[in-house]
Amino acid sequence: MNTPRFVMVRLKDTVQDDYRRGKELISTFKCLNTPSQDYFLRYKALDFERRGVANTYLLVDSRTDRTVGFFTVNAGTRCAYDKPVFEISHLCVGDDCLPFNETRLIRAAVEMFDKCAERIGPMVLTARCGLHQLESYEKEGFDYLGQSIGRFHRVVRYY
Repeated sequence: MNTPRFVMVRLKDTVQDDYRRGKELISTFKCLNTPSQDYFLRYKALDFERRGVANTYLLVDSRTDRTVGFFTVNAGTRCAYDKPVFEISHLCVGDDCLPFNETRLIRAAVEMFDKCAERIGPMVLTARCGLHQLESYEKEGFDYLGQSIGRFHRVVRYY
């Protein structure tokens, strides 16, 4: 049986061993191109998991046991929607992680939410993203909502 090359690991699932496995996987990730994302994963993600603020998913290369990317999901604001809302608040691919790229990471996140929508029904997925990521989100069925505060742009996908 073939093991998939890239495997998604929910950081929360590493709690059984006091997050030792999660810490190991985080230590294999490097993202010098986006220091704020690297900082979030190293110093905030585990705390957010413990407090139930957000869930972080790591994409791990099964051949090298190295984290190639991650995304974080939190409950989005429902003020404009009458359905459950989830937000991708962090998304980053590590340095030198070819053949993996942000487009594939966005696709992996969308595939995860496609399965969720099959179970829970109608929902909304939003994301904050950089200008360079817009095209990848749009290819995955997101609609552009406009620029939010700062350099981020907002996109939405309806299920």
